[in-house]
Amino acid sequence: MNYTVWRRGVLLGLSICSLVAAGTLSAQEPAFHAGVALVRTRYDELTGAGPAVVAARRLAVRQRLSIAADVRLQRLSLDGAPQSCALVEQIYCLGREDRLGSVSAGVALILDADATAENGAYAIPLHVGLHHVRATSTEWQGPTLLCIANGQVVSCPDNPPFERRQDTWRATGIAIAVGMGLRFHLSPLSVRLESRIVSTPGPTRGLSGELAVLFGRRRISN
Repeated sequence: MNYTVWRRGVLLGLSICSLVAAGTLSAQEPAFHAGVALVRTRYDELTGAGPAVVAARRLAVRQRLSIAADVRLQRLSLDGAPQSCALVEQIYCLGREDRLGSVSAGVALILDADATAENGAYAIPLHVGLHHVRATSTEWQGPTLLCIANGQVVSCPDNPPFERRQDTWRATGIAIAVGMGLRFHLSPLSVRLESRIVSTPGPTRGLSGELAVLFGRRRISN
């Protein structure tokens, strides 16, 4: 990760700290939530889905506006059509599969429809974070072209043999997301259902959709 990315992350963190320094939560609303998510990703001609683990801590800033810091760990498997190959010539490509592992940390602005209600909806107008991806790309090639020789259809002489090629790449950058959610209580638990659309870094930028369910323990006063 280059110096510019680090500088942006530090500046972003300092800005967030200045906003939340005096923030407090309601007496019963938990500050910490954790849960799981289903992520579906698309970049280039590849699509796939996989699980993620999410942990988030939320601080109140104003009556309806708050900020949440979160960490996400996820693993994905993506499949691509022959035209998605980059390691072998597309004309000989038989398919591609990418296995991704990623970790991200970020902060989100959260706007509640009604901060005083026990249950309600909220919007995530902006989520910014650092996103690191490590992926292994596997591609298969084979003798795909056919020629006619002596009146018979045969494999062309220039065809390559069946072969598998692999490459590992890494990418780190700024991820931007927007989303919305619902919060409700199943005593003594606080439950949040969230959906997000995320633009993530990579050799080419990708788009991910995420559905998450998060749980926190409410502070019940006697």
